Amino acid sequence: MPAYDPEYSDEALAAFLTLPKRTALKVHAICAKLATDPLARSEPGGLDHVGRPLLYAVIDGVGIRFWIDDAVRRIAIIKIVVPRRPR
Repeated sequence: MPAYDPEYSDEALAAFLTLPKRTALKVHAICAKLATDPLARSEPGGLDHVGRPLLYAVIDGVGIRFWIDDAVRRIAIIKIVVPRRPR
């Protein structure tokens, strides 16, 4: 069980809708992996419009931008970048 629960923003969820099912499942598994220890795999990524510190992680080639809400033990995933495969 993850130490934090991943929660997806509308933008991150929209990224899932553009992915093939197998890739979407892989990305979700990566996000769950990140939720087990988000600070171990991340780097600072600036502040959002409210002033929350953003973090950025790249795991298995997938870029994830998120912030941590310690009060409710969740990571709010706000952006997911999946590299396109060459055609």
